[in-house]
Amino acid sequence: MSISSYHNGDLLFVQASQQPLSQMIAQSTQNQTTVNVNYTHVAILEKSHDNFFVMHATHNKGCIRQKLTDFLHDQDTNVDVYRLCQKKLNYDTIINRAKALLGSPYNTSFDPDEPGYYCSSFIYEIFKPEHFFNLIPMQFGPRNTVLPDWKRYYALLHLPIPNGKLGNNPNSLLQDQRFQLISQIRI
Repeated sequence: MSISSYHNGDLLFVQASQQPLSQMIAQSTQNQTTVNVNYTHVAILEKSHDNFFVMHATHNKGCIRQKLTDFLHDQDTNVDVYRLCQKKLNYDTIINRAKALLGSPYNTSFDPDEPGYYCSSFIYEIFKPEHFFNLIPMQFGPRNTVLPDWKRYYALLHLPIPNGKLGNNPNSLLQDQRFQLISQIRI
């Protein structure tokens, strides 16, 4: 599928990579999706005339808007493009909500009580008025355990692990069948 056929509001799901944080997220959330791919990052696409931009929450830069080509250049794994179906949404409004969050900090704690957004909470927030996504108890390991890497991560932050608090992750956003895989961008 040609990039020109992408729509305003398409969601870009980045497959798990070998990066340490991506691996930690993958190990904790791999069973929370109905698709057979494990995702560790998500962003929203903005189509403005013939230009494509991506808005998302990044660990290093916070909530940003960048050219699609720059976003893809930053990835080291494939990116799957999904489109919401079965419900009509005003994507101009959703894109404007995303723009209003630009400049917000990245929430390194993934704790909903802390300021800022992580990638999937950014997506959740911009769709929140439509009541489209659900929050789930966060997991930092299988069967309500906490993986050692997460224990070290939170020790460095000097924060408690928000295990069980309501939140989300890229895989949990795909829990239902309201998405259609449009294409895969091979990196």
